[in-house]
Amino acid sequence: MKRYTLAALICALIWGLGGCNDDNSIHVGSGQNGSSKCEGDDCDECEEGDEDCNKEPPDKEKTCPKGSLKKKPGVCGCDEEDVDENDNGIMDCKEKDDPEDPKECPDGKPKGKCGCGVEEVDENDNGIIDCLEKDPVVPPDNKCPEGSVSETYGKCGCDIEDTAENTQDSDGDGVINCLDQCPNNPKKTIPDASGCEDGGQQPTDTDTDGDTVPDSQDACPQNPDISDPIIEGMEVDCNPAPENILEIRKAEDFEMVRSKLAELTQTPTDGQACPSDDEKQCKDATTLLECHIGVWRALSCGSCDANTCNTPADGYSMPPKAYTVRVMNDINLADHYETTESGGTCTTSAWKSIPYVDSIRFEAVNNAVISFTKNNVRCTLPEALINRAVLSQFSNLTLDFDMGASARASLLNEADSTTLTNITFKGKIVTAAEQNVGGIVAQTTSSQDNTQKELVKTTLRGVHCDGASITAEKATNVGGIVGRLADATLSTDAATNKVALVKGVANVGGIVGEMSSDSDTASIENVKSEVAKVECTKKYCGGAIGVANTAGSITQVTSTLTDITAKDAEYIAGFAGGLIPKEGKLDVSKVTNTVSNVNAEGCTYSAGFVAYANKNASLQAITNVITKISGDYFTGGFVATSLGASYSNISNSVAELRAQDASMDAAFEGGFAAEARGGSFEQIVSKITAMLNVSGGSSSTLEEDQNSVGGFIASTSDAVTVRNVLSWAMIHSNRIYPGGLVGRQETSWQTENTTSMALTNVVSMGKLFQLKDAANLSSSEEKPIQAISGSLPQVTATNVYFYKRGSENALASGKGDGSFKPITSSNKSEALSALSAGWSGWKSGSITVGSETVADFPVFDAGNN
Repeated sequence: MKRYTLAALICALIWGLGGCNDDNSIHVGSGQNGSSKCEGDDCDECEEGDEDCNKEPPDKEKTCPKGSLKKKPGVCGCDEEDVDENDNGIMDCKEKDDPEDPKECPDGKPKGKCGCGVEEVDENDNGIIDCLEKDPVVPPDNKCPEGSVSETYGKCGCDIEDTAENTQDSDGDGVINCLDQCPNNPKKTIPDASGCEDGGQQPTDTDTDGDTVPDSQDACPQNPDISDPIIEGMEVDCNPAPENILEIRKAEDFEMVRSKLAELTQTPTDGQACPSDDEKQCKDATTLLECHIGVWRALSCGSCDANTCNTPADGYSMPPKAYTVRVMNDINLADHYETTESGGTCTTSAWKSIPYVDSIRFEAVNNAVISFTKNNVRCTLPEALINRAVLSQFSNLTLDFDMGASARASLLNEADSTTLTNITFKGKIVTAAEQNVGGIVAQTTSSQDNTQKELVKTTLRGVHCDGASITAEKATNVGGIVGRLADATLSTDAATNKVALVKGVANVGGIVGEMSSDSDTASIENVKSEVAKVECTKKYCGGAIGVANTAGSITQVTSTLTDITAKDAEYIAGFAGGLIPKEGKLDVSKVTNTVSNVNAEGCTYSAGFVAYANKNASLQAITNVITKISGDYFTGGFVATSLGASYSNISNSVAELRAQDASMDAAFEGGFAAEARGGSFEQIVSKITAMLNVSGGSSSTLEEDQNSVGGFIASTSDAVTVRNVLSWAMIHSNRIYPGGLVGRQETSWQTENTTSMALTNVVSMGKLFQLKDAANLSSSEEKPIQAISGSLPQVTATNVYFYKRGSENALASGKGDGSFKPITSSNKSEALSALSAGWSGWKSGSITVGSETVADFPVFDAGNN
């Protein structure tokens, strides 16, 4: 601000009263020639001697001509208002960019990360500018509170050490690793719907209430207890009135909650049936009554015409009261519900599921536990806590009781567009139910309109079992966490899903029985699971997933299985029984699968990872480690039968692979795939330490078209691509068609025409031992081996190296030897170079697949060359 002398102010006062022709002007001084200047208007001359007036007055401002919008031109001229809509100090007429997001400040300088006029400083030197940091305040004297990881406040704060790794900026986005939730992606600092991977839209706002939901998606960004999604047309009560908060402090309070929640719905009169779609009745011009499993709920409608109501534009209306149910402390249901004790067991018939809840929040304070014990004996509930939940939230709850009768789950039989966060089940389920049985949720569904499904899709985060077991000997769709997962996302986050037993008829999995979709997709991500045993009696049985017949994804999963057992069944595997989406694409990636035993004797299709995969399945970045596989007919170290699926960046290791059938003279056994009907196999390392293929009959009676053994693939047909593959297999067999790489190439199963197989940059380390005694490996006698043993091969080969002994041709037909090169001491480096071409995951002497490194891999056999 300018400062004026006393004389100058007196001058201004005098001339302001009589020397200026505008009441709004102020005289500010005189020039050297004695002329006077008034700010904002023309002025008369000052009298001589006013030497104390300002020597350098500002230029006078012109007036606008008559008829203009303004008297004075100002910043924007005479006919445009001086307006600053975004209040950023720049008039809109001068702002070169969109006023909503200017790129220049009033002084013409580029706008910085902090906007205009704010210095970009980093007081705590943690790599984040203070204006962008939620709490940049440094503790007094840089001392951290007691119990912190660090004594003094560092770049990573008090609770993370300032190690070299933590303080570096791996992705170069300006945020150090310890403060960057996506340290390897320069485009993101916090995960979004796509996690840290590219894709999705990075939230530009913060998480004000700290409930892990960004403000842009949180209907209540100021309330950490409510994280309902923002849905057009749906209102959320972010601060429920005290009368809408129901507290469970003792077991009998469940009946109070049951009564209150019943007020949210309207029930038909006695004997009144649920209306069909064409019989819906309107209560008034804006409300349609629709039946949902025996109860009624209100939908917001634009008219009473049944053909126009319930459209995407109508949206769902909130009930008149949106209750919050809070479990305030540990609850033992036996304190209220009658029990019967007999033979060391405790049961109750008094409990009935709460039939239906809509738009409620059900939460436990301090992770309260709901248990059911009497005289130190665990009691059994006949039904789940709640039958069906729609547009609701459940969080921070531990369920520690057993389930019996026809129970299908511990918490929910059906979750419809509902979120579950931090739910743990510790009990046992032994049920007579015949469909959809899960440790925590029986099935997920979505009744929302297609335009809303992605926003209100059922989400399960941090949901897991802790030592639970599930026995449903009559049921299909049986899973450790969810029986049937449809239109939903499941993640155990940092928790580990621990299950002792999952047993059912079909579609049985340690995590999920069936992944399916009525109209959308399902996904499993960020899951760690440890399962002791999985059993099924018919088909689709997996250590993690029974069957997935939906588009979607399975990613970042670590699955450990001790034993999976089936007898005379179909599609049994260490990870998934089947990956068979009907349409769309199912991506399986970043999976580590470890299995001790796949016991599928007498089963039609069995494998270490997946028994059946179709053309819509894509598998990549997978580490599969199996101790033993016992199967029959189609048995594969990784996949049993593959119909056009694609595989890439995979490490497959099996200590013992056995296909044995005492009753049939037919079998297909492959170190990686038993049967490949088209598809691609790229960047794969497959190692089978002992591969046993034993027939119950005499080798002289085996039919040629029903038997083949391959170190990598047993039987191929249609267009198959094999590129950058290392196959290592020790084959012990008394069958025909044993091939170090491929057992047999067959005619197309679709057209009955022989189709080509393309081999590029392939190394086959297979050896063949004629097995004389199935019980004694030492009875095996080494024999010459061909790369491809079956008849009529149609092969295009480039850089194919194979182990052979004797004078056998590379191919059964004797053709194509020029394209196949026997491995010798002189061409080992050449073979290695060809194998690693175009494969960034290959390292000399070791293989890196995903995050797993197979060190000291025997790239070349030390045998005779």
